[in-house]
Amino acid sequence: MKGLLKEKMIKDFFISIFDSIIKFSINILGGWDIWLTSLVFLIVINIIVEIVRYSLFKTDKGNDKDITFDLFKLFRCGVRKILILIVVAIGTRLDQIVTPNNEFIRYTVIGYYIASETISILENAGACGIPLPKILYNVLDNLKNENMKRK
Repeated sequence: MKGLLKEKMIKDFFISIFDSIIKFSINILGGWDIWLTSLVFLIVINIIVEIVRYSLFKTDKGNDKDITFDLFKLFRCGVRKILILIVVAIGTRLDQIVTPNNEFIRYTVIGYYIASETISILENAGACGIPLPKILYNVLDNLKNENMKRK
């Protein structure tokens, strides 16, 4: 009985630490809203599409370039995604310093990365041979250009 109690205490301890880390991360990213939800969703989808592309397709469509999958590419992709979230956190802090009652910088940063991640997903899907409507590229290029003008 003592062993089960000790196991439960250790489990609860690690769950509370994990919970604290998640809450702290969401706080420094400006809160869990539709913008952050969309960005995290697209980051996860992009990672999945990249894994599929590099695992199943051995050459890039059109140029026969070898794109074999390895763990270093996956690690580098994960680091880039973490850096995106760090830039969002910086934008959130800048908003609190420069414009305390406004989230303009945060929304601009997240909007830029939403467009960037979506374009990356479309490019990877296209490289897998999936035909894509041109209107998607037009809308996303416009969104990306709008965010670049604001910088």
